[in-house]
Amino acid sequence: APIPPPLRLFARRPPSPPPLPGLVLLTVTEGTMGKKRQGGWRSRQRKKKNRDNNSSGSSNKGNVWLNIEYRNELFEKYYKGQKIVPEGKWEDFMGALAKPLPMTFRISKYDGLYKHVQGKLEATEFFGGVDFKSLECEEHFKPLARPSKVPWYKDGLAWYFKIGRKHIRKFPVLKPFREWLVCVTNIGTVCRQEAASMLPPLFLDVKPHHYVLDMCAAPGSKTCQLLESLHAEGTSTLPKGIVVANDADVRRAHLLTKQIKRLRSPNFLVTNHQAQFFPNLFSPPAGGEATPSGARDDDSVLLFDRVLADVPCTGDGTVRKNPGIWTRWNPKDGAGLHTLQFQIAFRGAQLLKPGGLMVYSTCSLNPVENEAVVFRLLKTCKGGLELVDTKGTVGGLRTSPGLLTWRVMDSSGEWLKTFQQGQEKSGKILKEFFPPEDIQESKDLHLERCMRLLPHFHDSGGFFVAVFQRTEKPLPRPQDVNCCVDTAGGKGSKKSGEKTMGNKTGPGGQTQEEGGNDTTERKEAGETANIDAEKGKPKEKLSSSGEKPFEPVETERLRKLFEQYGMEGKFDPSWLCQRANNSKKLHFVAPSVSQIIQYAKNSRLKVVHCGLRAFERSGAYPQDTKSRDRLCQDGALSLVPHLGRQLIRVGVKLLLRLFEETRLGIESIEDSDGDRKRVQDAEIGGCAILLIDDNHKVSMEPVVVAGWKSNTTIALMCTPPERQGLRYAISQAYPSLVSTETKSTPQTHKSKDSSHK
Repeated sequence: APIPPPLRLFARRPPSPPPLPGLVLLTVTEGTMGKKRQGGWRSRQRKKKNRDNNSSGSSNKGNVWLNIEYRNELFEKYYKGQKIVPEGKWEDFMGALAKPLPMTFRISKYDGLYKHVQGKLEATEFFGGVDFKSLECEEHFKPLARPSKVPWYKDGLAWYFKIGRKHIRKFPVLKPFREWLVCVTNIGTVCRQEAASMLPPLFLDVKPHHYVLDMCAAPGSKTCQLLESLHAEGTSTLPKGIVVANDADVRRAHLLTKQIKRLRSPNFLVTNHQAQFFPNLFSPPAGGEATPSGARDDDSVLLFDRVLADVPCTGDGTVRKNPGIWTRWNPKDGAGLHTLQFQIAFRGAQLLKPGGLMVYSTCSLNPVENEAVVFRLLKTCKGGLELVDTKGTVGGLRTSPGLLTWRVMDSSGEWLKTFQQGQEKSGKILKEFFPPEDIQESKDLHLERCMRLLPHFHDSGGFFVAVFQRTEKPLPRPQDVNCCVDTAGGKGSKKSGEKTMGNKTGPGGQTQEEGGNDTTERKEAGETANIDAEKGKPKEKLSSSGEKPFEPVETERLRKLFEQYGMEGKFDPSWLCQRANNSKKLHFVAPSVSQIIQYAKNSRLKVVHCGLRAFERSGAYPQDTKSRDRLCQDGALSLVPHLGRQLIRVGVKLLLRLFEETRLGIESIEDSDGDRKRVQDAEIGGCAILLIDDNHKVSMEPVVVAGWKSNTTIALMCTPPERQGLRYAISQAYPSLVSTETKSTPQTHKSKDSSHK
């Protein structure tokens, strides 16, 4: 019987039937920005069309089943003509592209719990002794085996599991492993990352004193690798370097921030700029000596030791996880991105100090996006850049060398032999797409030093990497470098509307990239003091991205905070900053970050986030509390070396009780180990609770939990996933004290004192 009209709104759609072979579930997301209302005639017609196109006759919201054939005639014709695959290996190459991408993840050595996670994966019995040989699975997963180490990743910290991320749910026996993996990922010990994308940071060889720029950083997995290398000496030591993570999309920049914050490093800065127009940064002079970044006492531009240009690309190397690419692949897509890729790479070269390294990488196999950009960049820089020979840098890695010559195809699938032929067919074909007429020119520039990772080499995605080194020769000025070159209209001619790298000019003809003041941008950013006529109050000061800029903390607030935590003489006040005057949250930033965000000449920098959330003003507090600011869990570990008071050392048993109850009465604490006396001796207010773990059984780094001590109780100020992660580590070190092994999924109850409130 039909459902009565009043109940039709609450009826569930029937579930979609299981997919047939060749069907792929694609998630369709639609933006809602700019839509005044949802629904209406157009919306109903769009939903009806989606239902009609669904092969199963029913649809799930946001998902569409498409019958995708893992072949594309134009794709095969193009790459066969480019000869990127070794002779006799074409079927292996196409066979690898038709298989689901395996699961790969990386263990963060920066996290003190990494040894427990590594030991769990290396244990003789895999999560209760799973027998992989007895599991029934699809043909492309055979032979099924337990996770193994990625052979070419250093220290064996990267792991490979043949079952993909979406297919592991089909095996109930692997549910404990999946939930455990989610748990250790939430606490930051594990990062899920495609194996091919782990390559670029390895070739940069980042050291703790390096200034690093990630030009297109989102979603942030490579940025996390760079930060881990920066903290190679451990979390207790504050490195002198910095990682600047930039992304052009402000929403993706916020997602990037969420990813990086799990590492709890004060040495990062997230910005929101178009990478090809990333502004010059300046560093204040320091006694006439050079800073680690290369800035001199004459206020020269701050240059970076390492630059990662993982540029936007067509992504045809990711067809294993994005099968929808098969249906829409066309060579014109790569041609459309070539100019942008060159712009970003050239801007990265400008920001690189002499002797520094820059990695240019894409997840595309197309030579127009790869070798053509590299060749154009080397020719433009005229000896200012050179390709680095990286043989042996990553042991066990198999790649194919860069192409010395390649071919150009138009959108219809016809090969173009010359630039003139391309101009006759389409005005969108550039001369820079084509290889040099003399192959010796490619050999002289050593294009064979580029690397292309093919999917069948290590059962991964496709990837391209080129490593550059900046020489002492100066680079050409941005004004002299054309974004688009058109020789059809005569030598040196330019089309109407053609732009150059330096044509974003400010007042007086000075380019914005050279530090000129853009009056319009300053007005939009609210950098000038304006008075609201209606309210009679000055408008809030905003940065160019609409975010409030970071400012120094008020002197009186710092005085109370330093007195509460005994930080006098141990901590530079400039290392604490806030989003606005009298802000609730205070951020702890490394000196290298502080000198950038608080320097007046860097006012054009659009800062999304920086450093760690260190202190937060408490709403309810006793009158005799010296400071209302309590310690936050994000910055607790980094701040411990600078705290002279409010450090409470406790044993394992008391910390386990706090993990379970989150708040304890002081009188209920056993005094057998002196725990109660140490809690009573602490002053009222925020505190840092340290686990007595001198032999490092639990963690290689100090175990610190933010807390709050009142007259009669002590409470934890950390989230359930953070408590769960530390409890897991304690259960591995002291199994006799933990009756049951830590559950893999984070607790869902919300305590009154949790910082997520």
